[in-house]
Amino acid sequence: MKRSILFLFLGSVLLFMNSCSEERQGETREGVKQEIHKVYNKAVSEWNNKNMRGYMNMFWESDSLRVASGSRAVYGWQRALDTSIEQDPQGDYMGQAYTDEFRIYPVDPSHAWSYTRFRIESEGQSMTGSSTDIWEKKNGNWRIIHSHISYGQ
Repeated sequence: MKRSILFLFLGSVLLFMNSCSEERQGETREGVKQEIHKVYNKAVSEWNNKNMRGYMNMFWESDSLRVASGSRAVYGWQRALDTSIEQDPQGDYMGQAYTDEFRIYPVDPSHAWSYTRFRIESEGQSMTGSSTDIWEKKNGNWRIIHSHISYGQ
């Protein structure tokens, strides 16, 4: 009888601890999403202000950054920035960026991936696209370490 009560008590404690752990994981996931949203929203604001360097702050400033689009990949933060500036030195084609969908999928407290559908309006034209990004928390800051971008019309 005492043994049954002990097992019942221990089982209840374990169930309670597990539910607390799941609740904390939920809070962590929501925290990750909120932190990444802040970084992303700041980057979109920088884009809309035609500040490519500011926009690039959401990417990992490392030679290991990889940005892929179509059959082409650019390695390194500086190279990605330089390529973007070479293609549009004055920011004339940056236009206004609009996010049609932005979903964040936390993997653990320091890793996540996201899916974005976006639209850029520039000089009366509209271009759509999507990106899948891998995020990592580095030195307390969320940064994209790998990005794959696809463009539509």
